[in-house]
Amino acid sequence: MSVWVKTKLGDIISIKGGFSYKGEFIGKGSTLLLGMGCVSFSDIFLHSGARLYEGDTPDSFLVKPQDIVLATRQQSDNLPILGAPAFVPKFLDGKRVIVGTNLYKIENDSTVNNEFLFWLLRTEDYRNHINSCSKGSTVKMITKDAVESYEFLCPSEEERNNIATILWKINDKIDLLHRQNATLEKMAETLFRQWFVEEAKEEWEMGILGDFGKVITGKTPSKENPNYWGDKYHFVTPTDFKDFGMFTNQPTRGLSEVGWSKLKSLQLPQDSILVTCIGSDMGKVTISSQPCITNQQLNSIIIRDKKYIGYVFEHIKSQYQNIRNIAFGGTTMPIINKNDFQNINTPIPSNDIVELFNIHWEVYANKILKNQTQIRTLTALRDTLLPKLMSGEVGVDLNKQN
Repeated sequence: MSVWVKTKLGDIISIKGGFSYKGEFIGKGSTLLLGMGCVSFSDIFLHSGARLYEGDTPDSFLVKPQDIVLATRQQSDNLPILGAPAFVPKFLDGKRVIVGTNLYKIENDSTVNNEFLFWLLRTEDYRNHINSCSKGSTVKMITKDAVESYEFLCPSEEERNNIATILWKINDKIDLLHRQNATLEKMAETLFRQWFVEEAKEEWEMGILGDFGKVITGKTPSKENPNYWGDKYHFVTPTDFKDFGMFTNQPTRGLSEVGWSKLKSLQLPQDSILVTCIGSDMGKVTISSQPCITNQQLNSIIIRDKKYIGYVFEHIKSQYQNIRNIAFGGTTMPIINKNDFQNINTPIPSNDIVELFNIHWEVYANKILKNQTQIRTLTALRDTLLPKLMSGEVGVDLNKQN
């Protein structure tokens, strides 16, 4: 291994602040405005953080694919994104994309390219530096100088390229699996729509969600009692849904045996259907991949007859806008309570049709679950390799691999 040189980030890059936009221009136009919603320490780029903007925007705030932007602030410790990077994706090539306020843009003309730099900014060492330099208590902020003052050991150009190549190769496999799952979910939705919307039978009885199982609203154990918290059982909140697909993954928080037993009446078995029922993420739905408990911002349904899991899941997805309409009706804080949730109109098809649908649906669901398992494995591999590669503990010789 060559000599790694101690380097200050500010010696190879500079930081530029984002554009101070006007709220009345958001949601219209063709320019894409990047906000804090596009960054995290677990994703490359979150598409939900890019919003349309029709106001005038100076060219000096333009970003292009493979640029890096950073979060300048963090609203809550529940969503730790202070200093988190996002890597502008290739599919935005040709679009007018502006970096908004609350984001910094990295301007980099050095030989330490952004493909390597992005992964450097995902390391625990960088995060510790950012947190040590942050200002504020509830809302935390980071200055340009604080970011530029970060020091690291910089490997040779060949080693930098090798490190970036191996990490991006793993990430490309993860991205491919995500895209496969998105396609499979669309196929499952199409199948449901064909069988139960376009070809719905007049003789089907109209029921409610509560007819299909037991509805449970979650609860949060006391945060003051550390004995309730651990990693034995999943504790799901709406924030976790950004990392979920059709099925749950590892949530941010977990419960101990004590915490699990404390909320015995709220325990959800595997294959329960979980739905967010408050706030901006209202109406998102997933299936529990293992037993869990949720907080009070979710309503869940334990399906009595397993063959109805796919049908009820797809039906709730199809009711996304209806759920939001119910929630926003006449209240300041959008919320759909347990009673409103379990009384959502739901057709009751014949058993034979549901059984046949479930056979087809499970083909998609099982493949999705298998892909999600592979995604977790590859993500763990990538995140385990990252600090070892960046410290030189593990070297990568791509010539020997080929």
